Amino acid sequence: MARTIQQIIDETKAKPERFDERLVDFQGSCRFDIEGVGSYLIEVDHGRVAARESHGPADCVITSSPDDFVRIMEGEQNLLTAFMQGRISFQGDPRMAKMVHGLLPTHPREEGREVRP
Repeated sequence: MARTIQQIIDETKAKPERFDERLVDFQGSCRFDIEGVGSYLIEVDHGRVAARESHGPADCVITSSPDDFVRIMEGEQNLLTAFMQGRISFQGDPRMAKMVHGLLPTHPREEGREVRP
């Protein structure tokens, strides 16, 4: 069963910062603007990944509907495909969008098994 947008946000708030060794050479930020819900900022600083609610400036901004956001976070919708289909919009540094794309699950979560980026 797919998580709700609120569950995704709550899980992010519960683990606001983590380390991802794949990003040790990377620094930047990406904000998700979710229509009618709010904005969430992902900041990467040499492997440290932090996420929080924020309307602040970002290197990259991805705008989506709540449904598309959930489908992307669940791995049911590919970020690049969603952009090419006009389901999301993107502004800013394409390297950040590529970084976010690489962190997202590539297939839906399976019952009882968490998909990790």
